[in-house]
Amino acid sequence: MMYLDSFKLPTASQEEGFFGRFLSVPAEIYPWRFLSTKGFTDIDCEPITILYGGNGCGKSTALNAIAQTIGIERTTLFNRGVFYYDDFIAQCSYKTNPLLKVPLVEVSSMITSDEVFDSILDTRKSNAQHDLKSAALADFYDDPTPVRGFDCDNPASMDRYIQYANSTRKSKRSFIRGEIGDKRRTFSNGETAYLRIIKNISEGLYLLDEPENSLSARWQSKLAEFIKMSAYSCDCQFIIATHSPFLLGIEGAKIYNLDEEYVTISEWHELESTKLYYDLFRKLDDKYQR
Repeated sequence: MMYLDSFKLPTASQEEGFFGRFLSVPAEIYPWRFLSTKGFTDIDCEPITILYGGNGCGKSTALNAIAQTIGIERTTLFNRGVFYYDDFIAQCSYKTNPLLKVPLVEVSSMITSDEVFDSILDTRKSNAQHDLKSAALADFYDDPTPVRGFDCDNPASMDRYIQYANSTRKSKRSFIRGEIGDKRRTFSNGETAYLRIIKNISEGLYLLDEPENSLSARWQSKLAEFIKMSAYSCDCQFIIATHSPFLLGIEGAKIYNLDEEYVTISEWHELESTKLYYDLFRKLDDKYQR
C-alpha cells in the first residue's frame, strides 16, 4: 500500500521570499538554499523510493525534512543547521494516499543507522553491567553474611533477608539468574543491526537513513530482499537514503540521484557508485572464470 504519494521541499522562490523580509541573511542557513539549488523540490513516491548520493549530497537532509514535516519522533540528534530550521519545515508539504483513513504520522516510523548503533552499544553496556553484578552475587553466594531476622518496615532489610534465604536453598546459577536474569543474547554487529531493523517493520511508511551501516554484504543482500518483500507483499512503503548497491538494485525502486548537479531520476546501473563496483569486478573477471 502507498501511504505517502508526494512530498514538496521549499523552492528557490519560496526561500527567497522568506529571506526577503530580512535586512541581512546569516552566512550559515543550512538546509535553506541547499536542496533547491540542485532543483530537488518534488519527490513523487513509489513503494520503494531511494535518495542516493555520497556524503554531503543532501539525502539525509531530505529524509529528515520528511520525518519532521510528518511529525515522526526521533530518538537521535540530527543536523538542524543554526537558523530557521522550523521555518524551513513549515515550507514543506506532502500528499497522502486518499485511501489512508488515519493521520500519516500514526503509520510512519524512521530508523537511522545511529539508532541501530546505539542499540548495539546499549546491549554491550547492559551485558557488561550484568557481568559485574553476576560476579558480586557469586561472591555473596560463596561467602554469604548470615541474616538472622528482618525489619518488616524496612524494604532494604526485607530484600536482604530474601536474598540470603534464596542463596541457601538454590544452586549458584539459579540464585544469580533469579536475582538479575539472563544476559541479553548477542550476535555479530551486522546480524544485530539487521534484526534491529526488521523487528521494527510491520505495516506502514518507513524512512530508513543509511541502514546498510554496520551490515556486511551478506546482510545488506538479506535486507534488500526483506524490503522488497515487505513493500510488494506486506503493505509497507519505504523511503531510503542509501548508497548501498544491494539496496539500489532492488527491482522497481525509484532512485533520485542527488550526486548530480541537478537531481535526476536514474536507473541503478547508471549510478557512479555501481559503475565503480562494476569496473572493479571487471578487472577481476578472470579470477571468477576459473
